[in-house]
Amino acid sequence: MQAARSCRPSILDAWLTAQCGGNSELPLAQRLELARFAALRETLQRAVQRSRWYARTLSACDLDITCLEELRQLPCISGQDLKEY
Repeated sequence: MQAARSCRPSILDAWLTAQCGGNSELPLAQRLELARFAALRETLQRAVQRSRWYARTLSACDLDITCLEELRQLPCISGQDLKEY
């Protein structure tokens, strides 16, 4: 029988905790998901602010994305769309 390995936090654990907030009572997986959606919202806002095309394309969309179902409501943007712009 092997001895149980100690569960010391790794460098990745420390980075994830810093990125996702270390003081929360939520499990790390849930904090990571929240952080990913926050980063997505920031990216969408930046795209709308810096690109007339994205501003026009996403103008009718709620960009306060908090779950996958809301993400699925965004229009699909193809390479052809970008070419035509």
